[in-house]
Amino acid sequence: MADKETGKTLQETMPDLRTVSFITENADRIMIEKMTMTRSRDRLRIYLHAPFLIQKKDIYAMEAAVKKQYFRNKPVRVEVRERFHLADMTPRAAYLAYRESLLLELKTNSLFAYNLFRGAEPEFTDSALMLKLPDSLLAATRGEELAEYLRNVFRDRLGFDLSVRIKKQLVQAASEPDAGLEQEIARVTALYREKQEEERASRAAEQTAAPKKKHEKKTKLTASRGFGYDFEGEPVPLDKIEEGMGPIVVQGQIIALDMRVLSTGNLLYSFVLTDRRDSIRVKVFIKPEDQENLEAYIKKDTYVALKAEPEADRYDHELTLSHVSGIRPAEAAEKKERKDQAPVKRVELHAHTQMSEMDAFTHVDEYIERAAEWGHKAVAVTDHGVVQSFPDAFHKWQSLRKKGKDIKILYGCEGYLVDDAPGMSKEEILQAPTYHIIILAKNETGRVNLYRLVSESHLNYFRRRPRIPRSLLTECREGLILGSACEAGELYRALLRDASEEELAKIVSFYDYLEVQPLGNNAYLTRTGRNGRIYTQAELEGFVRKILELGRQFAKPVAATCDVHFLNPEDEVYRRIVQKGQGFADADSQPPLYFRTTEEMMAEFAFLDYSEAKQIVVDDPNRIADWCEVIEPVRPDKCPPKIEGSEEEL
Repeated sequence: MADKETGKTLQETMPDLRTVSFITENADRIMIEKMTMTRSRDRLRIYLHAPFLIQKKDIYAMEAAVKKQYFRNKPVRVEVRERFHLADMTPRAAYLAYRESLLLELKTNSLFAYNLFRGAEPEFTDSALMLKLPDSLLAATRGEELAEYLRNVFRDRLGFDLSVRIKKQLVQAASEPDAGLEQEIARVTALYREKQEEERASRAAEQTAAPKKKHEKKTKLTASRGFGYDFEGEPVPLDKIEEGMGPIVVQGQIIALDMRVLSTGNLLYSFVLTDRRDSIRVKVFIKPEDQENLEAYIKKDTYVALKAEPEADRYDHELTLSHVSGIRPAEAAEKKERKDQAPVKRVELHAHTQMSEMDAFTHVDEYIERAAEWGHKAVAVTDHGVVQSFPDAFHKWQSLRKKGKDIKILYGCEGYLVDDAPGMSKEEILQAPTYHIIILAKNETGRVNLYRLVSESHLNYFRRRPRIPRSLLTECREGLILGSACEAGELYRALLRDASEEELAKIVSFYDYLEVQPLGNNAYLTRTGRNGRIYTQAELEGFVRKILELGRQFAKPVAATCDVHFLNPEDEVYRRIVQKGQGFADADSQPPLYFRTTEEMMAEFAFLDYSEAKQIVVDDPNRIADWCEVIEPVRPDKCPPKIEGSEEEL
């Protein structure tokens, strides 16, 4: 699961969020502690903290708003985990103020616990809540479940370490919720909803199947060709679907499939269709006699084309495709498996994993596995200011070696360099601008120095990001390899402001190698520019040529890197979604920060002479990789502390 520690207010994190007024009016007082995305990228959790109560109905509204505005048509579930600091409230006052929220949450999750709580009588002492319940079978079987729920809410959400006990008492029968009746109500309600949805879908399917004009003829597909009626039309991209479009044709791959039997005996098939740009759920209601025909065409991982109508689901309000009139097999979308077939492969020296605070979306296992599959002899791990991916990277390296795949891991990070002039105070360092810098551990000494830099930057120089003063880096430089990084590095920034040759020479002399990237990585400079200036494509090419020239002039290797943030080109959608949620205005204009093969990287620099392109794509990155020894990020002996006489005392 990828984590992003924000430490920002809701207003700063999601400035354009449109939700209930209570939350928007207090957005500057609600803190977002962190946001996490599961590795499968199907669930976003938002952890918030507030000095006041936020009722559960407003939390649910916020979840729905985030889902609708940032993850529309995406198979992503949004969960808000809230906690409150209620300095001026007693447990009893908090209980009374929050009781309706407790009822709402219980009603959503457990009708049994809801009915118990609805008829309960609370009795508070300083550190305990006695909940008086009717002495019934329901109280005996579900009472402890309710007590555990309340203990957790008081402790984790309301901030009270409260003991919760159940006391059963005899009451008049009329005041006791009838468990059997509640079960029957729940069962009948569910059956009614199923029946209502099925009948509505059946009527709509009949209307869809019926010719609207006399000259329109529906042709029934034979079982060998598909399911339902035949259809024509160009497929609509899934990210262009909107409610009210009427019947449309779509095409994609089934990535999730579910079936359930309805109370009437009919069947509901629900599956998720993706075209790699977006995903949408499809619902098909059928009779049992049609099951074999339908199942022949809807299997997980198969490609289908279908005709259906987009509409908002009446229960979860998600845009879905229903009233399906026909399904037939489709050709798999041309997704060529990318392979690196170059005789001599490149080496990636700049790559981020999920540990780069919600900025990258590749697990280090997948990244290293891909590099090994392509035959790359080495690969670097360079997350933003941290080294948490190292243990997983090391374990992956071990498992690959057992399989006979030999690849060297280059352990490093992308740091935030501060040019601390002599006499600067710590406060001035914390306010100074930062430049990106790539730091690779060359050997065991470098590994130790890298860890020292990461620790010092977080403990002593952290403000919004972990900063590394140049003086500290110079002090710890032994065993480290320094690269000039991306357009946020000091060399590229100097080129953007037309720095003098003398200044460029001073900057270049500090680094062990210089870095260039595909022009698409910096394409924003041609759209929005920097410092009021818009750059041309030719100027971006000129920057690459200038860095090459500086490399030759000062005998520095020049390495072309991808600045990897995701594995495949189509994976940019995940970064786009999360950055949209963080308020980035240009989130929809994602740079192509995917992991490239040698051939793909050579094509990115086709504007150079072949020999120059080969130098920066293949020769120099391999040369830099050769500088690094095979090291282990964690010592095998783990170095536990030795305390005299501890074993005897234990």
